[in-house]
Amino acid sequence: MSSLLQASGTRVGVNRSIRVAIADRHENFRVACKRILELESDIEMVSESSTGFGLSPLLDLMKADVLLFDEKIWEAEGQESFKSIREQFPNLKILYMVSSEDWTGSLEAMQLGVNGVIEKGRNTAHLPKAIRKIVDGELWMSRKLTSALMQAELERG
Repeated sequence: MSSLLQASGTRVGVNRSIRVAIADRHENFRVACKRILELESDIEMVSESSTGFGLSPLLDLMKADVLLFDEKIWEAEGQESFKSIREQFPNLKILYMVSSEDWTGSLEAMQLGVNGVIEKGRNTAHLPKAIRKIVDGELWMSRKLTSALMQAELERG
C-alpha cells in the first residue's frame, strides 16, 4: 500500500474503502444512502444509528472515516452528541445533512467542526463526491447552500 491519501490524520489507503457511518432518524433515508454508496467501489457503509448519542460505540468499533450527521438529530439532541463525537474522534470527517430551507444552522455546524454540508433529497446524488472531497481534506458545500448562506450574511449587514 504505497499510495495513501492523507487528510488531517485520517489515512485511507488506495486499496481500502472509505468507511462511512450515518446518523439519521429516518430509516428510509439511511437505506437510500446505503444504496447510493453500494454503487461506489471505494466507499463502504459500516454502521448506522437513529441517534447521535448511540453512535460513539459504533464509530469506535467500526473505525469509520466519515460520519453523515442529520440536522434533525442536531436539533433534537442539541449540540451535545455532536460535540461528544467530535471530541472522541477528532480525525473523523463529518458531513452535515440538511433538508430544510433554513440553512443558518449549517454555519454553526461548520464553526463546530463539520467538514461539509450537503442537502438531502434531490442532491443526494452528490453524496459520494462530497465524501471523497472531505476525506481529501477539502470542505464541501453545494453551490445552492453557499449562495443561500452568502445572501443571508449580506442581508445581516
